[in-house]
Amino acid sequence: MSPPPPEPYNFTIQDTSPMWQYMPFADGDMRTGWQWLFPESGVRDRAPRCQQHPKGVSFHTTAAHGANMTLDWLGVGIYLFGSSNSSYRVTVDNNSTTFHGSSNGLLFAQDGMDHQPHTITVTALPKDPTHYFNFDYGILTDVSPEGARKPRLTIHQAKDVTQVGRTPISDWLDTHDHRVSKPFIQTTVAGASASINFTSSVGVSLNGTMNCDHELYTVELADLTNQTTYRQTYNGTSRWFIPDSLLFYRGGLNPLHDYQVTLTNAADSRLSLIYGKTQKVNEVSEKLGPSSSNTPKLTVTLIVVPIIATILVLLIAISLVVYLQRKSKVQEKALVSTTNTSMGTISPYTIPRLIIGSSLLNLNSKTRRLQIENGTNLPNPVIQSAGRNSAQVGPWFDIDRLVELVTQRMARRSPSNSSMRIPSIPPPQYSR
Repeated sequence: MSPPPPEPYNFTIQDTSPMWQYMPFADGDMRTGWQWLFPESGVRDRAPRCQQHPKGVSFHTTAAHGANMTLDWLGVGIYLFGSSNSSYRVTVDNNSTTFHGSSNGLLFAQDGMDHQPHTITVTALPKDPTHYFNFDYGILTDVSPEGARKPRLTIHQAKDVTQVGRTPISDWLDTHDHRVSKPFIQTTVAGASASINFTSSVGVSLNGTMNCDHELYTVELADLTNQTTYRQTYNGTSRWFIPDSLLFYRGGLNPLHDYQVTLTNAADSRLSLIYGKTQKVNEVSEKLGPSSSNTPKLTVTLIVVPIIATILVLLIAISLVVYLQRKSKVQEKALVSTTNTSMGTISPYTIPRLIIGSSLLNLNSKTRRLQIENGTNLPNPVIQSAGRNSAQVGPWFDIDRLVELVTQRMARRSPSNSSMRIPSIPPPQYSR
């Protein structure tokens, strides 16, 4: 009986996640970089004080020519959602395409990609101050290994020391906040780390808080089986208080390998961890599909009929030796089929097509989150023609209100420091 075929699954990354590397900064003046907006909190209000808890969904918007956002991921497809009345360029693995506006909610889509690490960069190309690029969220697509069902989430609560290790334990504090859904742990000591060991999983994520007193943190994902490490540094700084932000996600893992993910505070600033999630699959044998093993899969079928035929021929030869000549010995045969199982080669999956309209971005934050557990189909993956005329921004965003925001600029960092700016660090000097 053949193993089940690979099953597709999705993972959503909101614009609030530090995994999006916004350049030259993530939260400042939209005329020179990116501005982080929560329309339901009042578009004019850009969190004038630290600790402000926003309402509703957020968007990152820019009117700056050349402002860009980058994401590294491992999977077979990606979808970006938002709206733009300006041109923008999308570069995936060094292949670039320029688009001339989008108003239907879908900024970019690509599937059927090789199962390997990818990088996407989106660059806004507005021609004048009335043109904007607005980013909402992205969806990553992947497939479970052959022989394994769609992954199921396992939650690792940060407060439970049996699930999340702390080093040193004295540098971490158990705490709670009425704005955060669960108790969590936090540290203000550089070098303090928290780690989760896991196996039988194809993905892992970490969630924590963001605010103006949060700064850089590092995530290391160690493949203990292959002795390899993936390491990235992110910025958790935000003028807004984000109670549950995706700090890290990595999919496309080998369920036969053992892993350890470690979150480390890179400065004497606040770092919080609420929980981690692993995308676990059912037991996978070494003989299952391409992503499950580095050893070629051999399916051997012995042909027993020729053996029986040989015996019959010998019996006939004995009784009829005068008339028959002994036939040539029939040799045992085998049918062998091989499959290329080098790591990171899973057959691509085409996402089911579904009509998408501008009403998509009017959905509330709970409805629009397409997480792995609900299995929601993705929208029509039709990439917009680069020759299309500029489209008007969808009804969810008011350009006139955006223009008024430029009068609300905060104090910027001195130009002399601009060359030293770390990706996604906002220009305002945040008070603590």
